[in-house]
Amino acid sequence: MFAQIFRFELAFHARQPLVYVVSLVIFLLSFGATVSDNIQMGGTISNININSPFNVIAVLSTISFMTSLIAGVTF
Repeated sequence: MFAQIFRFELAFHARQPLVYVVSLVIFLLSFGATVSDNIQMGGTISNININSPFNVIAVLSTISFMTSLIAGVTF
């Protein structure tokens, strides 16, 4: 029963173009924040390394907050 529901939901959302648009936007924001100093996510502090645990958690929490807002609106 669960497998049938899962397959139906997967097929339904695969037909929706908004899923691909939202995925692309989130990917581009994450990629841009990773490779560029001009794009910042999470409000990084200048005297802390970019890969410090504090900055990693700040970026992940910002991304998860944005995706929860997007998922609440679109799905």
